[in-house]
Amino acid sequence: MKKKYRRAVCKSLVWLIKPFWWIFMMMASPFVITWMCLQDWEYWLCKKFRTYDYDPD
Repeated sequence: MKKKYRRAVCKSLVWLIKPFWWIFMMMASPFVITWMCLQDWEYWLCKKFRTYDYDPD
């Protein structure tokens, strides 16, 4: 296959896949943002109640 045809096939495949990638990212982003907020909330609670991994309790 000639180089210009390989480049055209590659670009067309990328443009076919790209809309599905953006749909996946739009569906996944609320879950990722929620998870990040919950991680911050967990850190805040541990700091607030002074619970540490090396606590002798």
